[in-house]
Amino acid sequence: MIYVLGIILVAMVLLAFVVPIILNRTGVVSHSESAHAMLTDQLGEVERDVSRGLISPEDGRSATVEIQRRIIATHRKESPTSASSSSGVWAMVLAAAFVPIAATFLYLSIGSPMIPSIIFADFSGERDVLTKQDALTQRLFLQLSSEENGGETEGWLLLANAYMGMGKYNKAADAYGRILDRDEVTFEEFGQFAEASILHENGVVTPMAERALNRSLQMEPGNIAGIYYKSFALAQSDQLGAAYSLLVSRLARADGIPTWMESFIAQANFYGEKLGKAPILLSNFAPVLKGPTAEDVADASDLSVEDRNAFIYSMVEQLAARLEDEPDDLDGWLQLARAYTVLGDQDQVVLTYRQAEPLTEVLPDSDQRKILVRAVSEAVIDDPDNQSSLPSVIAQLGSRITNTVRYGSAGNVRVEFINDPTADHFEIKITIADGWHVNAHLPLDDYLVPTSLTQDGSAIIDTIYPSGTIKSLSFDEAPLALYEGAFSLRSKKFEGAMVPPRKIMLTFQACSDEVCLPPEDMIFVLW
Repeated sequence: MIYVLGIILVAMVLLAFVVPIILNRTGVVSHSESAHAMLTDQLGEVERDVSRGLISPEDGRSATVEIQRRIIATHRKESPTSASSSSGVWAMVLAAAFVPIAATFLYLSIGSPMIPSIIFADFSGERDVLTKQDALTQRLFLQLSSEENGGETEGWLLLANAYMGMGKYNKAADAYGRILDRDEVTFEEFGQFAEASILHENGVVTPMAERALNRSLQMEPGNIAGIYYKSFALAQSDQLGAAYSLLVSRLARADGIPTWMESFIAQANFYGEKLGKAPILLSNFAPVLKGPTAEDVADASDLSVEDRNAFIYSMVEQLAARLEDEPDDLDGWLQLARAYTVLGDQDQVVLTYRQAEPLTEVLPDSDQRKILVRAVSEAVIDDPDNQSSLPSVIAQLGSRITNTVRYGSAGNVRVEFINDPTADHFEIKITIADGWHVNAHLPLDDYLVPTSLTQDGSAIIDTIYPSGTIKSLSFDEAPLALYEGAFSLRSKKFEGAMVPPRKIMLTFQACSDEVCLPPEDMIFVLW
């Protein structure tokens, strides 16, 4: 039906344009005719000027003679010509016919004539739904606002979530903001308030939104929304390095591959590009094989030397088989190399490090795994005569690269990670600048961020923490448990040939008497 209507409309347009052109073949005036008419008008104008006394009779006669001479000359120069042009008419006719035909052919070629159109009633239905949503949310808002207790928390959360779904972020922020001073509110509500405010401001983190983010991170330092949007605030204040580190540190302690990792990686690479850093990949943070459980190691310790080696070889073979299917697992190759080193299989150690070396090319030069593989390659693999001393070389390299000194909290916290390969424990020495402190491992309030060590996302049970100093600060009379000056944390290693490299994460939050900086995570690799 629509095609028939289209043909009728094209025919009507052709008739409207072409018929008048064909019928008006002689409607064009020649040059001589137009000149004669103009000069005749001038003669009449001269006569009127003389009669009104604007010019003298002598000047009038002279002008009349000159105009009559020009009229005669015009008639002599041109003879009448046909005023119509058949070629021009037919060109317009052809163009009028060709354009709609070409347009129809183009639409059928690259258009979508088979897609059904949306009935106007469907749009009407959508509008009705939106109208009902507006009415319901307005009714709920009025009801909550009129209640003596300020409205139930669940009601305001329901309203805020509805506003978020409708894209009314300013109203959502207002709804979240009405419950933030209540005792039952969690870190999620602070984060949701901040998110709604940021979306309303098109990505700009306002001071109020940043305060909500800080509160959310105090209550739950690892919460995803708080960390993600806190990076916005840091980048907005020209702290790109801190924003990048905040995202990467959270990625490093992710459990498995949650859905938010890709968003974190994309945002971190956005900051990293401005900082000149190499892009990070999802594979950099994929979970690695955790190795044997504590029960496996305990069982193996009761075996004879031959049986223990057989047990270890069986696990090594399982790991080697898995790496054949997953050859891009760098941490797996390093774990396998360590196992072969303990077993004294020098040839397999060399082959394993050769497998691992290409995988480190995409890593930044500061990555400890790249440093280890490159150093082992330069010290041993490229010089076969040194292969007999491979275990001692790796032990020395491991000691060198894991004795790491870092600074955090704008330089107010110094952290030294000490890993002696001959010791059964590792140590972290922390030195805090005068006028600053961190919360003790067991703070006196649940919302405070404790100083803690975790390994691969789980608390390290055997860690020895010092006792905190109990004191009050100038801005709050409530007592606090703090660490000041210099102190150390110690924890036992998890020994065994099949133990993979472990990620040790130190979490702390530095504060002065005037300000608390964002919580920080420092990650070290325990070889």
